[in-house]
Amino acid sequence: MNNTEKLLKKPEELGVLWCIGVEPSYIYVNGKKTDKVGGYKYTILVPDQGMMQFKVKVAGAQRFEINGNYVVVELLGSAFVPYVSNGRVAGSAKAEDICIAA
Repeated sequence: MNNTEKLLKKPEELGVLWCIGVEPSYIYVNGKKTDKVGGYKYTILVPDQGMMQFKVKVAGAQRFEINGNYVVVELLGSAFVPYVSNGRVAGSAKAEDICIAA
């Protein structure tokens, strides 16, 4: 199973999700990047799927800080969209929200 097939699973089917990084996601207008932050991209590592890694974009304010190596998280209302880039299949992910797992 390749990474794109893994991303087509529902988040709850992927297993434990580790957030290992957070970075701003800037707004683009007419294809040009502005200095306005529209949300954040969270880098997710999935140990149960061979350490697969992907970024998920969440609109709005930053939800939490990473204090250490990683935070175990849950994605709410997520969608994974496969696409082709430079002849390779890749995936884009977004979610309505992300939170630290209980």
